[in-house]
Order: sequence, then C-alpha cells, then structure tokens
Amino acid sequence: MKPSPYEHPLPALELDTSHLTLNANNPQGQFTIKNSGGGQLSGHILSRLGGLTFTPSRWEGNSQTITYNLSSDAFNDKALETRA
Repeated sequence: MKPSPYEHPLPALELDTSHLTLNANNPQGQFTIKNSGGGQLSGHILSRLGGLTFTPSRWEGNSQTITYNLSSDAFNDKALETRA
C-alpha cells in the first residue's frame, strides 16, 4: 500500500454563508473561514467580478476573517461581462 501524501487528519473547511449579502445597498461585509480539522489552512481568494475585492486576498492560519467590498465599478458594463 502506497503511503498518503497528505497530512492526517485532513483539514476541514468551515464557512458560514448564512449572513453573506452582496448588493448595491450593502456593498461590504465579512466572513470567517475556519479549519476544524488537522493541518493548517492557507488560501488565496479572488473575484472574477471587477469591483469586488477581498482583504486579505491571501492568508495562512486556521481562522481568517475576510472583508469584502463591492465598489460602484462592479456595476459598469465591462464588470458585468465577467459574470457569464
């Protein structure tokens, strides 16, 4: 049997999306990504929608709060083309 190349126990990503809203009336907010399993998370988050940014865009650790901001640029014609 070949040994697994992964750490055990494996990471388990938790993300509560019940409070996420993203629209022109509520253009910013935050969410927390957590690891409830083993190892350590690291990640990179990006958007295909121009005008939607995340801070920080890269992180390392087992609990990270990400802030998102939707600027008015997200509603121009060029940004809307990226949704398809």
